[in-house]
Amino acid sequence: MIPEIEPYYTDAEVARLLDPTGTRIKPRSIRSERDAGRLIATKVAGKWLYRKSDVLSFLEAARRCPDQTAASDLPHPAKGMDSGRLLHHLDRRRPKQAARDRYSCRRS
Repeated sequence: MIPEIEPYYTDAEVARLLDPTGTRIKPRSIRSERDAGRLIATKVAGKWLYRKSDVLSFLEAARRCPDQTAASDLPHPAKGMDSGRLLHHLDRRRPKQAARDRYSCRRS
């Protein structure tokens, strides 16, 4: 019995799967994600191919919440602010933004 092979897709096919209209995601975007190491691919006969399961894993990873604390929000380390004062500082500066950040990653 021959084992079933999982479907493989080209850059253009993955782009069409993710954006059927072709207006937002181009094959170049798929290559960029592969080059950045976020999308796993296999090179066969000089062509990059993507397994369906790898594309689905890539999408699931993209749905995860990024770290909500941007480096620009943190005070300069030379100021010597401890973690308790830092949290108070961030909450005092942007209380509405901090509340929005806490709830922005809920899954629908």
